[in-house]
Amino acid sequence: MSGPAPAEETTARGWRDLLACLPLLVAYELAVTSAGAGHRNSSDLLLSFPLSPLGATGVWIARAGLLLALVIVAIGRVHRSGQALLAGWIAIARESLCSAIVIGPLLLFALRLVPEEARELGLSGSADLAMPRLSRVGLIAGGAVFEELVFRVGVFGLVYLLARRALVFLSSERWADELALIAAVLGSSGAFAAFHLAACNGWLGAGGESFAPSLFAWRAAAGAALAVLWHWRGFAVAAWTHALFNTALLLGAGPGVLL
Repeated sequence: MSGPAPAEETTARGWRDLLACLPLLVAYELAVTSAGAGHRNSSDLLLSFPLSPLGATGVWIARAGLLLALVIVAIGRVHRSGQALLAGWIAIARESLCSAIVIGPLLLFALRLVPEEARELGLSGSADLAMPRLSRVGLIAGGAVFEELVFRVGVFGLVYLLARRALVFLSSERWADELALIAAVLGSSGAFAAFHLAACNGWLGAGGESFAPSLFAWRAAAGAALAVLWHWRGFAVAAWTHALFNTALLLGAGPGVLL
């Protein structure tokens, strides 16, 4: 008896990854409940923007209903695919931790190469520094899921599809995939860095930082690393790696601590 087709296996893995990120989403929503809706991640605000005409209560109900529906569908899809869910989650946890241990120090080392003002990431764009630390951890760790959805799934996927179509139309399929992947990594990492700027996310009311070339380049490099990781190991590994790195920064990790 043959196994599932590659496309079906990839889809089932995507649903499994969604379930693996549930702890981050729950922690995020609990932190928002504690801190107030004004502390939502800018990528979360972007995804929720189409629901804004419903009002605060309507948005909350719509979000909760959508998440519940996605969880039910994910459980059904994973069960039907016959995946070993626990084994998959253990693998995600192991790979995320290893990725954070490898990528984290490299990004921290890169902070040594930028001016002093770029070393102070602050992390106050998503959480008030006077807020209890546990709430801040929930906000920045859970917020990583929304950023992965927007930039790695959304922007990466859109740039790849558009670039591949253009390359196939202009030349041939020989190098289309490779060049489209490069374009997707560069495009999604640039968008990731830009969306941290007040000039790009200010209209959402989330705040943001002023443009500093060195900090922009550092964020773009972080986005590129996460894009490669997402393409190579999947959504859950990228989201958990992102969350672990953000949490380490919040808890005091820095070039002077680990390096």
